Amino acid sequence: MKPLSNNPLPEEFKESYEKLFSQTPPLFSVVGDLSLKKQYQESLICFTQDRLYSFNSENGAEPLCIKYIDIESTGLFNDFPGQIAHLAGNRDPGGVRAHLN
Repeated sequence: MKPLSNNPLPEEFKESYEKLFSQTPPLFSVVGDLSLKKQYQESLICFTQDRLYSFNSENGAEPLCIKYIDIESTGLFNDFPGQIAHLAGNRDPGGVRAHLN
């Protein structure tokens, strides 16, 4: 079954994505256009049964990973045209962001 996503997987993350999810694909993915530093560039957040993975060129080849149980705060911000979703966990206070149009 093809994983659910709002847009096609960005080429930049294909190799890491396919390696990470070779056995079990994510439940769904969100392709975005904003980096963790609020710069316009491709990003990808993948949701699995127990965690999310954030692919961003600022991370290098390895995505950031946050277990749902470790998420301490969430929020939506109107900093750009559209909204920014922000999730922060106890191991990564910088959090994960996604630009939502």
